[in-house]
Amino acid sequence: MPRVRSLIVVGPDHIGDTIMAMPALGALFECERFERIALIINDQAAPIVAAIFRGASCLACPPVYHSWLRTTYHAARLSLWVSLLGCTEVLDLRHDRISDAVSATISTFVFTRKSKSNVRDRAKEEYSSDSEIQYAHEYYEQLVARTLDRRPRDIIKILETSQHLMARVVERRKSPSLHGICLCPGASTNSKSWPLSRWISLSDKLHEAGYSVSMLADPSEDLHCLRTAARSSGIRILLDSSLLGAARNLAYADIAITCDSALAHLAFAVGTPILTLFGPTEPSKWFPYHLVDGGTTISLSDHPNCYPCQRMTCTSSTPCMNRIAVEDVATTICDYIAEHEMERHA
Repeated sequence: MPRVRSLIVVGPDHIGDTIMAMPALGALFECERFERIALIINDQAAPIVAAIFRGASCLACPPVYHSWLRTTYHAARLSLWVSLLGCTEVLDLRHDRISDAVSATISTFVFTRKSKSNVRDRAKEEYSSDSEIQYAHEYYEQLVARTLDRRPRDIIKILETSQHLMARVVERRKSPSLHGICLCPGASTNSKSWPLSRWISLSDKLHEAGYSVSMLADPSEDLHCLRTAARSSGIRILLDSSLLGAARNLAYADIAITCDSALAHLAFAVGTPILTLFGPTEPSKWFPYHLVDGGTTISLSDHPNCYPCQRMTCTSSTPCMNRIAVEDVATTICDYIAEHEMERHA
């Protein structure tokens, strides 16, 4: 009796990486090589992945920065789950280790089951692109292509595929727009965050210029401050703690303004143009979306000596993000909208 081929995919740790891996996951689910595919995925991104790939076995796992106790608990669940599934192959799409505990579980599983393991080898990697995000997309595609014995797609097709996949769970409304210009203050680190007071000042300027403005707020934000601002400037506050809810809100916007965060990748995936604010990170490395007319960026022209630092917390007396002026962002977004309005009517 032939052996049933099944695959367990260890997804990337972070939300942005998970979104970038979507086209690669899509290629796996479209092939007929495996009768069963299971996913170990970032716990916040898991609902989106499960909604796009219906019927997939999906185990949500915390990323590396969660507590050791919580991660070890998930590793124990993972061990039992893997044993019950009896997968024959492992594909590791992680950029970072989920945790020593989870990695040890996978290694033990591979050894005891004598399964095929296709795992990232950092020592043999070479960067084929100037863009870190573009490289990540290509890396996922190449790894999956090796698993399926096929050629990877070019970066344009990969980026377009991410939008086609997200369209399965998010209805993109072209007109009328519900949320106008959507402000997205969230960022994974303090060093990449723009002060909330400046987001509110920006909303005032855009409202005065005649634009409809909304703000995608996380429940951890200063909601009292946001609601006060909403009453005075007419801004609409969108509250949704789930990533799938955020995706749907972003899909209903004409354009999103974000920091260098997972929300920028999510906005592109649902087909919404983005203006991304860059401080300690380089736009040339983290923004390939202009290749399919996915938006534009704004960053500092006068960089401090420590740029680019990629640090989670800024120790400078004048943080990069604080140097970005509200007036510059407002002018850039108005010029971008005006330019695309002219192209649409040309």
